[in-house]
Amino acid sequence: MRSPLPLLLALGSLSVPAAAERLWTFDDGDALPEGWTTTLDAAGDGWRVVSDRAHSGTRSAQIVEAEAAGEASLVTPSLTLAADETELSFRQRWNLEVAPYDGGVLEIAVDGGGFADILDAGGRFVAGGYDGTLAACCGGNPIGGRRAWAGGERDAFFATRVMLPSNLAGHAIRLRWRFATDSSVAAPAPNGWWIDTVRLGAPATTEPTVEVDRTELQWSLAAPATTAAAINLANLGADPLSYTIRLVDDGELCSAPQPAWLGATPAAATLAAGEAVRLWFAARGDLAGPGRHRAIACVISNDPARPEVRIALEVTVGSDAGPLFCSGFESGESGRCDGAPTGLVRSGPLNWSVPADFAGLAIDLVTGAHGPKSGGAAADVNLYAGNDGAGTLSVYWYADVTPAFVGGVIDVNTTGAIDFSLLQPGGRVGEDPFYSLQSKPLDHWLAGATGYLGFKFWNEQTGQVNYGYLHLQTTAPAGFPVTVLDYAYDRSGAAIRIP
Repeated sequence: MRSPLPLLLALGSLSVPAAAERLWTFDDGDALPEGWTTTLDAAGDGWRVVSDRAHSGTRSAQIVEAEAAGEASLVTPSLTLAADETELSFRQRWNLEVAPYDGGVLEIAVDGGGFADILDAGGRFVAGGYDGTLAACCGGNPIGGRRAWAGGERDAFFATRVMLPSNLAGHAIRLRWRFATDSSVAAPAPNGWWIDTVRLGAPATTEPTVEVDRTELQWSLAAPATTAAAINLANLGADPLSYTIRLVDDGELCSAPQPAWLGATPAAATLAAGEAVRLWFAARGDLAGPGRHRAIACVISNDPARPEVRIALEVTVGSDAGPLFCSGFESGESGRCDGAPTGLVRSGPLNWSVPADFAGLAIDLVTGAHGPKSGGAAADVNLYAGNDGAGTLSVYWYADVTPAFVGGVIDVNTTGAIDFSLLQPGGRVGEDPFYSLQSKPLDHWLAGATGYLGFKFWNEQTGQVNYGYLHLQTTAPAGFPVTVLDYAYDRSGAAIRIP
């Protein structure tokens, strides 16, 4: 049942002057802004200011995902609205268990009354609205069954814009971001819900609008490694934003040829209202060579105000440090080297090409043996061109010929479809991620990507399940040519983190 709140406000609206917008970025210290509070009921900790993720500045507000049923809210002070303060916007990201058992909602209270969902109170999402429904059973989530932001991971901060209920000028409101969990698992740390860049003011444009969180990006690597760095690219408008990334040498026009040592992913896409993407730039040290290299990433889009946004990239490549990793493929290899954790096995630079055919490249992760797939060859994973008519890059796990699970880390979308994850540095592969034994195209890789395919597999030498990652470079439109840059796993059975 919808709240009668909008009708009551229409009868009692006041005439008040306009005011400048209000903005909270959580960057003034380690405490919540003045007047902001956090409430907690039963589970986990309250909201706090953190510096591990941010949309603007260096800090944001975050709540950790609890493994028990309960809730915690981030609450604004009482705010008396001016005549033009009709739109609330903020940036958010989350990392939660894949199934929609944990999540959050936005609620509003007016003139000291009780809180109601922003939609039930008469508000309307312009961009970045609820994307799921919290499970109503099986864990005791206090707001189970409600529409919410829920489940899985949204790595990049995306924009949410909401028109407040009408006729609120002169009235005092409080807003709260209400996060609730059930009594089950949590996503791998760092997990939870992050809120940043909260704005209250006049409505923004509805036209497609490019926003990047930085216009300069610097990183370094040692040859012959491939290393990536990222920015957030978002659409602040209500209309879809279509963009293409063009990479050129520093000082060149955006129509110039792309440097061979640099790639971007996803290189082109269409972002819905409020949607954001983590845009990765990968530098190949083996092609760039030692020294400082500068380039420009041109974001070409249908933003009528800024159809071309230039991002300055600077990559410092150190001298060839020899093999990146310490261990070879000898039988019984311990994987140990100075300073490395016991059990860590790393291949070193490989640069294996994957044939664009059905046989592909089969790899035995323990011995390093690799070659075309054949019936008698011992292997753990095979990369190949699928028979879907387009010859797209696909993966086959040898789960049918091993005594234990072999599979890859996956994302599960809202329809239940499975896509193998495109992981990046800092990702963790262990017991917590969700795995699939299914053989299918690497959907997240098809635009041309450099990243990591997380996996678990049966190690015939140790007799146990090990966790690791394949480092791959792919190209558009179907993934080929594709190169296996290197791989690693931990033969002790421990989780492994991508460096």
